[in-house]
Amino acid sequence: MRFSYLKQIIAYMQNFSHIVAAYRANDTTLKLVFNRENSWNFEMARGDSAITIGEVPNRGKMYQAPFDILLAKRLNRSSIQSIALHNNDKIIRITTTTSGSYKSETTILQLEFTGKHTNVILLDKEGIVLEALRHIDEEVSTRSVRVGQKLGEIPSPPYEPKEYPLEDVREFLLHEFRRRSSERLNRLKSEKKSLLHKRLTHLHKHLSALEVENTLLREAEDLQ
Repeated sequence: MRFSYLKQIIAYMQNFSHIVAAYRANDTTLKLVFNRENSWNFEMARGDSAITIGEVPNRGKMYQAPFDILLAKRLNRSSIQSIALHNNDKIIRITTTTSGSYKSETTILQLEFTGKHTNVILLDKEGIVLEALRHIDEEVSTRSVRVGQKLGEIPSPPYEPKEYPLEDVREFLLHEFRRRSSERLNRLKSEKKSLLHKRLTHLHKHLSALEVENTLLREAEDLQ
């Protein structure tokens, strides 16, 4: 996703004051419900991240990993304190608070749209990692993402991003959902057609290897 788009989306998001619910819609898509009219999808697949508005098909399963449990605990029915781009990069930080019986808790939801670093990370107010969609070891990346450790910074991009104005942010996000859904459907159709073609070729191969029916009938008569 373009940096320019994220800046304009952030400005639009700053109208929201609460997160009603937060959960994973699928393995790599985070759903944030701000109100009845705004149920947003944060698609966090590496190399193909996006923000869209639309109804993802019903969840095939309920995610119960530590990340999902903490996500619901910290963000469901939370108040938004701030939404901003972090470190002048394609990183969204949503700072929230939830009020408990004895104290309020501050949580930072960090959404990284940075190519190979694409991730969703839950931080406390000190920047300590509480949980993450993807845990990254030091051996794998220059920046590790591990529970209980302070999160390091991603190096800032060495270029000045161009501006791409959007006429209507909400309509752009709705259009993105329709476009990506159509692309996924076409890709699925293509994969199924390819699979059926392979199976049909395999069946034709076996069929051509069978002996001719008349020959088999003559052999049967001779044997009788």
